[in-house]
Amino acid sequence: MIIKEIHNLLALAPEDILKQCKISYFQASGAGGQKRNRKLSAIRLTHRTTGIAVTSSEAREPARNLARAIQKLRLELVFTVSLENINENDIPIHLFRANTSELHPDFPGSVLASYPLFHLHEGSVGRASEILGVSSAALIRFFKKDKTLLRKVQDTRKQFGHYPLK
Repeated sequence: MIIKEIHNLLALAPEDILKQCKISYFQASGAGGQKRNRKLSAIRLTHRTTGIAVTSSEAREPARNLARAIQKLRLELVFTVSLENINENDIPIHLFRANTSELHPDFPGSVLASYPLFHLHEGSVGRASEILGVSSAALIRFFKKDKTLLRKVQDTRKQFGHYPLK
């Protein structure tokens, strides 16, 4: 998908995103005892257009799991962005917030602003952070907030012959 399509999806309200998804409830396993195991509190969202499926079973309450699943789906949609032939002018740099928690609704937008820019500049933390208006350390801390994001950043650095981030 292209950046503009993802940007438009991220701008949708949660209920509009849910209209594009198949929602499945299932019984979670693991720690939590009977209250968790006897309810269908875990949620699986499958985005009909892309086929991306995410699950959330961290909480006992279905509503919290639904909110977390929507957040995970938004982040996975960001990772479907085609990094080929991207132009810096297409990247929504204004969405970047370095101090955003990975649980905050703005986090996927911040990833959409930072990761394609980082890739465009061949894995240069210094150049990407300069354009985003933050320090290199702040950008690295941001990248470390999500395991999948950090793995993609490390892969990009390796692809362009840089050492991995510490």
